[in-house]
Amino acid sequence: MKIHLRIKAVVDNKAPRTYLHFHIKMKKMQMEQERLAAIERDNRLLIEKMAHIMSTTGRVENWNDYESKSLNIGLRHRELVKITLENHAILRRINNQKPIYNHNKWIDNFQVGNLDILFYWLKMRAHELHCICRETTLLCYTCNLCYVCSM
Repeated sequence: MKIHLRIKAVVDNKAPRTYLHFHIKMKKMQMEQERLAAIERDNRLLIEKMAHIMSTTGRVENWNDYESKSLNIGLRHRELVKITLENHAILRRINNQKPIYNHNKWIDNFQVGNLDILFYWLKMRAHELHCICRETTLLCYTCNLCYVCSM
């Protein structure tokens, strides 16, 4: 029995060693601290701005006190004047031109056309009331008679 107590185990059945850097992620902790520091800094700046707004009138100054510095402003102005003069010349030519169409004749033709449409509609309505077949789409356009019953 004494022999068994002196014999050491050949197989290592202990738990593996735990290393501290496996469990504590230092880079992750550092990034989290940096993120929290940035949030704290932004919050502090916002609070300072809000305190300034509350202590003053609260107006925002958004005036642009600079002049436009274009290198081709002279050229653009000359082109604008040229285009304006061309447009005035075109307008003058249009206004000096005598009209070709007689708008009074157009109005007369429109009124006559509307009367023709009105008379045709009245004839179709009368045909609907008196026709045996009750067809409204089978009227001849020239003589206004029904194709089915010749009425």
